[in-house]
Amino acid sequence: MFDYYISLGSACPIASSMSKYGLRSFSGVFDWLVTPDFSWVLHYIETDFKDFLLQENLERFDDYPLHFRDKKSNIKFMHDTESFENEYEKLREKYEQRINKFLYKSKSKICYLRSMRNKSDYEYIKDNATYIKYIIKKNNPESEIVFLCNEDLSVNKDFQFQYYRITPPEYGVDFHNGVCVPILTMLLIFCLFAEKIIPV
Repeated sequence: MFDYYISLGSACPIASSMSKYGLRSFSGVFDWLVTPDFSWVLHYIETDFKDFLLQENLERFDDYPLHFRDKKSNIKFMHDTESFENEYEKLREKYEQRINKFLYKSKSKICYLRSMRNKSDYEYIKDNATYIKYIIKKNNPESEIVFLCNEDLSVNKDFQFQYYRITPPEYGVDFHNGVCVPILTMLLIFCLFAEKIIPV
């Protein structure tokens, strides 16, 4: 059985559904972020978040007053109530707490969840399987990552990770081109069977 389940994105519906089914036991670093480039998520984990949320890299990208992004990684912050211009220290402190908890919990046996949105995501994951496994298991060799993909994404039989196909009508919303919306069925399987994650 896994000790914890942690979302690695790529957006907030994964963490939201984990909460709904009692799988989210603490606030993770990536829970409420939009992280389109998985390589940056891995980079931050590998470096213990040393260059995460640097103020000089933050900028606004739309008309919403509290939406901002990291211009280097293109990670988008959509749900923070603190202004990075006027309340940076408060914002930084909040994420430092999440980072410290993430690093501490990662020593346990973790099941990480990440959406695999499209062919580009799939190709990156397939081509960097060894590196991904190294990052996921660096603090505990028993930790695993499971990918969630749309039902129409083609996945070869030699894909080295467990994955679960999701069907949009189960959740009823199309979010960021189907990034990670309909995961309720998969999470229910987690609840019923603990570490039995069913690959396709």
